Amino acid sequence: MLNPVADELVELFNIRFGYSSAPQAMASELIQANLKIMQLERQLRDEERDVSAGYVRRPPSHRARQPKPQMADPVDDSWIKTGLTGDAQ
Repeated sequence: MLNPVADELVELFNIRFGYSSAPQAMASELIQANLKIMQLERQLRDEERDVSAGYVRRPPSHRARQPKPQMADPVDDSWIKTGLTGDAQ
């Protein structure tokens, strides 16, 4: 063969599956590997599409895109007389 790794793979498949069914087992594993590669390429393409200039697009229902809840007015303690202005006489 052209590649020594290919020779070793053929020998491994011949040992594991027998000489008669080794080609079918090789083909099956190649098909499964190719399907997995295609799935990973789709995932990568989807992630690259979703990331644009450092911004990850999220659906409107995502928690980060929801409006912030209304907060109560802060406590104002200006009504307390501290005596610092000379009011306490």
